[in-house]
Order: sequence, then structure tokens, then C-alpha cells
Amino acid sequence: MRFLITILFLLAALPARAQIADCDFGFDIDRQSSAFQSMLVDGEQKKGFWLSVNRAPPEIRGLAKYIGRLQVCLITPDGKPREIRRGGGSMTLDSPFVANCTAALLPDNRLLTNAHCYFDPDLVAAGFSIVQEARINFDYTSKDDLGAVRTYRVLTGPMAVDEDLDALLLQVIGDANADLGGHIPMKMRSDLQPYQSLAMIHHPGAEPQQYSTGTCQIHRRQDEIDAGRSPLRHTCESIGGSSGSLLFDARTLAVVGLHNQGGLSRLDESFNGGHKIAMINEAFGLGFEEVGTAAPAASPVARAPSRGEQARAALSEALLEPDAETQIARLRAVIEEYPGTDMAKRAQSMLARLEDQQASALTTQANAALTEALLMPEGAAKLTALQAVARDYAGTTAAVNAGDAARRLEASMQAAQAAPAVQPRVQAAPRETTGQPSLRVCYVNDVRPPDAYLALRSQPSSRSGSRLRLLYKGESFSMVGPRQDDWHLVTTPDGMQGWVSWAKSRWITCP
Repeated sequence: MRFLITILFLLAALPARAQIADCDFGFDIDRQSSAFQSMLVDGEQKKGFWLSVNRAPPEIRGLAKYIGRLQVCLITPDGKPREIRRGGGSMTLDSPFVANCTAALLPDNRLLTNAHCYFDPDLVAAGFSIVQEARINFDYTSKDDLGAVRTYRVLTGPMAVDEDLDALLLQVIGDANADLGGHIPMKMRSDLQPYQSLAMIHHPGAEPQQYSTGTCQIHRRQDEIDAGRSPLRHTCESIGGSSGSLLFDARTLAVVGLHNQGGLSRLDESFNGGHKIAMINEAFGLGFEEVGTAAPAASPVARAPSRGEQARAALSEALLEPDAETQIARLRAVIEEYPGTDMAKRAQSMLARLEDQQASALTTQANAALTEALLMPEGAAKLTALQAVARDYAGTTAAVNAGDAARRLEASMQAAQAAPAVQPRVQAAPRETTGQPSLRVCYVNDVRPPDAYLALRSQPSSRSGSRLRLLYKGESFSMVGPRQDDWHLVTTPDGMQGWVSWAKSRWITCP
């Protein structure tokens, strides 16, 4: 049996007058607070291929209730920020710092996760050597249903640690087994084969619970690892926060491994890493029982892959394409070549997501180009810019609005050119001679606390761009167009232009 290293964190007395802030265990998560290198590798290079656990088959949801989001609050001895170096770069982390992983509930209210969730080498080297508090959140499956979440405190001192296996055993404070009605089934499989289908239930990016499927399988190069060694290569996609997730055999739902690091990229030979559960079970004495064995090969001659396996391989290759256009083409090919298969359905779902992302990006670019054109001084350059938006972003709302604005500006410019050079010498009331069409003047009306104002923003969104100024009740502005959903481009009396929201009719009145 592997020698176990049992480590107790030294909760030594902090320096006198050290002010240690409380841990923030909220549900608005900074993705950079997740542990291990997947934070830098998968988080930057891949978006993941997983589904909400709420869309999973019943047998997956039955397992998922025993898998939770583990939050570990780490602090430095003096409570001050530290610089952490990782992946050739560096970043400054505040103390306390909350790292996020995934953990599974075992009998006797124990949790199994990765050792680096407590003892990440880079964090420890930077000075985050004290676990101030740890918590586990079960049933965190949706951001709009937090009332279902069950949260338990976890002892900050580990029950057992194996650094070679990157495995950690923790103790829940409270009877989670009774409250949740059990624990994960204590069955495992040690007969691992390349391309064996897997399922992984996890909290990627510390988000609500997801499960990886479809392209989730044992990597084809697993047979390069001696059967007596622990490393497990797989293709279940992950990002930071997925660390500590169990890998299940997709057919029997027996545990086969413990995921611990990213590495899967767009290269054919890449894979994510983990360790075989059989080795961890032996090291910790967890009580898993072996179920099933792989059927012996009928012939030493390799069999031809089935249609489903071909479709799975084609989808995996499509998702590893670095270029979005090429990836879309490959996904369409999967749909056409393997109609009716599960992989074709997954390809259709991924294709719709990519096309939506492209359309959203095009809309954002078009709105930015239109805003820039509308803010230009009146004249030929502005007309050319508006016509370019209408041409280059054809099919978008911004292109339609640009075309309308260009026609109005062109008509105004032609009218100005056609006007007589010499004006009659008659007394007349002062009037504007800019040739611009009159603009609709509106006012801030019924805005109420806590936001008793309208924000004038640089883009038609509350999540992008910047706030230019605040407009309070009674202030006026002119509608210069265009309209983007509930957002309107306006100009204030002092000449500042930006976007305001008219999401509620009482916010704005136009006499």
C-alpha cells in the first residue's frame, strides 16, 4: 500500500494586529480563483463540451446529487496579497483567496477530491499556506434556484493525502449522508480500454453542475501506460473548478478515475490527466468494490469501428479544429454523414451555439461601427462611413439603421447644396441653418431608487462599453437613432452622444 502522507495545516497564531478578512463564499465566481493549471490552459483555449446536469439522464442525476462544489478559503500568515507565478506568467491574489474544485461524497461523510485543491504547489510557494475555512455545496445546479443548495462546512485538516495520486480525503461537518440520502455508489472498474466511453460530473469554472459526455472517453494513448501505474489519460473536457471530479464508466457508471489536470488542446495527441480509482482506493482504503471486466477480444485482428464510434471520432476531430469556420464546416459534415446518431445531434447543438456566437460577434462589431460613424461630424466622410456599415454588415439591424441614416444625411447635404447662395435681405425669425433634420426631444421621466437616473453609455449594453454620465429626472436629450432592442442613441444638450435604455415605458417621456 502506498505510503500516506497525513498533513495537518499549522493554524499558528497570526502576527499581532493582523487583519484577516472574511472568506467570500458567494455564488458570483471569479474564474481565476479555480485551482491548478487548467485555470490557465483549458480556461483560455477551450470552452468545454458539457451539458447542464438538469438535462442529464436520470441515472446521471442520481449520481450528481452526491457531487458538489468544494470551496477552499486560503490565507497568507499576515493576511496580505501575494504574487503567484504559474504557466510562465504571474498574477496578484488577495488574501483570503477562494479556490474552487469538485468533490464526491463517500460513506461516513467523507469527501474525495484532489490534493492540489488544498495544497496547490504554486499557491503554497506564494504564501497561501493556511486553510481558514472550507465548504461543500451540493445541489448547485442552477444560478436561479439557489434555495435548493445544501452547504456544509468541511474540516480544514485533511483525513489523508497522497501527493503522488493527487488525492485528498476530507471530513464533512454534519450528516450529509443522511440529508442527501446516501453517497456515490462504491463500485469501480479497473479494466480500462482506449476509447472507453466516460461521463464526468463537475463544476467547471465553479459554475452550476455540468456533466461531460459525447467526446468524454479514455484517450487512445492510454495503452502506453503500464497497467500497474496510476496515470489515466482522458478526453473529458474541463476548465478550472473541474479538478477533483470522478470519471465514471458511461455504461456501468462505475468509477474509473479521479480527474486532476487539464492538457487537452487542439492537438490530436493531447489529453487531460487523472489517476485510476483502483490505486486511490488501495491507498486510502475507501471500500470500492470491483464490478465487471472487459470482455476478451474475439480475435487479435482489430475490429472495424462501428458507425457510432466513427461518428464520435469525427465529432472529436471537429471540436479540436482551431479555426471557427473550419470547425463549423466539420460539424456540418458530421451532421450530414451520420444523420440520426447521438453524435449528429450533439454536432447540431454545438453548430447552433457557434453560429449564435458568430452572429452575436457580428452584431457587436456592427453596432460599434455604426456608433463610430454617427459620432462623426456631418459631411461626406460621415456619409461614406454610414454607407460602409450598411454594406459591410448587411443583414444586421445596425446595417439597416446605417442605411436609413445615410439616406437622410445625403438628402440633407443635397438640399444644402441646392439652397440659393444669397439669402433675401428680409427680417426673419432666427432659425437653424445646419440642414440637419429636426430631432425628437425627450426627457428623463419616472426613474426610481435605487437607480434614480438613466445611464448614458458608450455602447447599447449594460455589460459592455462604459458609462459616460448620469441623466436625472427632467433632463432632456434628442433621439438621433438608431434603436437597438431597448437601447436608443441620443445626444445631450451639451453635445455628448451615447446610448440610453428604454426598457420600461415610464423611464422616458417624449412630448
